[in-house]
Amino acid sequence: MSPVYLYAVLAEAPAGALPSGLAGERMRLVACADILAAIGDVTSPPGLDAASLRAHDGAVRRLAAACSALLPARFGSVALDEGQLCEALRPRLAAFRDALRTVRGCEQMTLRFSRLETGAPSRSAPLPEPPAAGGGPGTRYLDARRASLDDPRALPEVRRVLDALAPLVRGERRERHDRPPLIASVYHLVARESLEGYRSAVESAARAAGVRVTSSGPWPPYAFAPDEVP
Repeated sequence: MSPVYLYAVLAEAPAGALPSGLAGERMRLVACADILAAIGDVTSPPGLDAASLRAHDGAVRRLAAACSALLPARFGSVALDEGQLCEALRPRLAAFRDALRTVRGCEQMTLRFSRLETGAPSRSAPLPEPPAAGGGPGTRYLDARRASLDDPRALPEVRRVLDALAPLVRGERRERHDRPPLIASVYHLVARESLEGYRSAVESAARAAGVRVTSSGPWPPYAFAPDEVP
């Protein structure tokens, strides 16, 4: 039996025929308990190169377009056979179920926040005061300080944009950057029927906050797949 390549975990089978995989192989579904794994039969793992990465993303995109709830797998996820794949997925079923409910009917939109060339440097929100009582106040304070510095919401202009978009967002992941002018990346889950309104809201909120925001997507929900997806 040939190795199997995992493309995604699904809540249910998509309507219509499955797309081809990254090597042109026929994609198929395997039931692992109450979730489905979209796989392809391959002779060997794909090489780590730009062409293979694009082919993987293209296959996942084609599959996502036909699905209401999908969690993309990491590039290069290969198992010896269907049995080994299901054994690897089985301990993580609860995380898959929760994540599939979260992403259902949604697309991922990605925002990149950059400082305006003429704008003043962004300042983080005030750091929390150290706790007055309780065990390990120094440790708790340092943890809170680190979290504040790492969270893009500590930047007032980023926070204003995110607050304005909140009514249109079903899920959010944030990442702080220190690569000027890039200051943050934010990943949003947005209902498919709300995408047009979301894009317009991004433009308006960015102008009001005085920050440059580039929006890309829709994408499969890569940022919202649990770490447990192989």
